[in-house]
Amino acid sequence: MRMGRKSVLFRVAKGFIYGSGVGIFFATAIYLLASAVASLGFLTVDPAVLAGIVFAAGVVSGIAHEYSVWLDEE
Repeated sequence: MRMGRKSVLFRVAKGFIYGSGVGIFFATAIYLLASAVASLGFLTVDPAVLAGIVFAAGVVSGIAHEYSVWLDEE
């Protein structure tokens, strides 16, 4: 293992942390917007479900990005 290269576990953990940060930011925005639309009666889905999906997508994309960086280093 070379000196400058990080392990896959480090990359996945870093992606999880970054993805959680981005995910919680956008999930909050989606929740606020969806709550406003739901109060008007135009949305049949619970705003928390939409926020959860956006948060999960942020986490998965953060992990996927860091994993792809690790694969490129291999």
